[in-house]
Amino acid sequence: MERPKELQYYKLSIEDALSDLQTSFEGLGKEAVGMREKIYGKNTLI
Repeated sequence: MERPKELQYYKLSIEDALSDLQTSFEGLGKEAVGMREKIYGKNTLI
């Protein structure tokens, strides 16, 4: 069965969505670590 073209954009598997979320959280974590190092120095527990 052929899907309408406008629905193609929303076709995303659960695995893809979860891996994208994981990637974005990892990116946020790295940014937060960088900011903490700038503010508190590198010898802080995270």
